[in-house]
Amino acid sequence: MARHARSSIPDSAEEWLEEFSVFSICRVLAEIVFLWGVNLNPVRGQRNSIASTGR
Repeated sequence: MARHARSSIPDSAEEWLEEFSVFSICRVLAEIVFLWGVNLNPVRGQRNSIASTGR
């Protein structure tokens, strides 16, 4: 479907992926860990409130 929008997109997925630049995971790891932690906190709060109400 993407080729309908831009005909210069390669036929194979491997060729298309090679067009992207590579970067070190260390550059984004701190942000990933932060977002993961923020995401876990509300889940823990919901589990605790459900346990305390007896549901």
